[in-house]
Amino acid sequence: MAELDYYFTMSAMTWSYWVIFGFGLLAFEILTPGGFFTLFFGFSAFVVALLVWLGVLGSGAAQWMVFAVTGTVLIVALRPLVRRRFETGTPKVDQIVAQTAIALENFDENGRGKVELRGTSWSGVYSGPGSVVKADRLRVTKVDGLSLLVEKE
Repeated sequence: MAELDYYFTMSAMTWSYWVIFGFGLLAFEILTPGGFFTLFFGFSAFVVALLVWLGVLGSGAAQWMVFAVTGTVLIVALRPLVRRRFETGTPKVDQIVAQTAIALENFDENGRGKVELRGTSWSGVYSGPGSVVKADRLRVTKVDGLSLLVEKE
């Protein structure tokens, strides 16, 4: 039992270590394409740092328990709000279908060429009758990887 008490006493961190740990978690959130998980645990580390500084938390077990519970509560309560706020308005691939693209060049005999859609150049594949010449207006029928399957308007 004495070994267990020693472990919990020795695993307690000072408030400054919690602040450093919190900044480390925030940096990790910034450097990784995460889903806003470590952000809230970083804030949780700051809460624990404040409680340790105020003398409310002393043992390592209590510190880690408050860290885990606070981080989990913050994720459940605030993550949906933060994700809605910071999600980009990037269109989904399915929203490209039925849009109008412009041929940037004459398509080759295999029906392949470059098209422009929403300011971006794509590979286009045409399998309809006739040929596609530069500046033709084409309707996107399907997205296949990085190529747009197109037909004439």
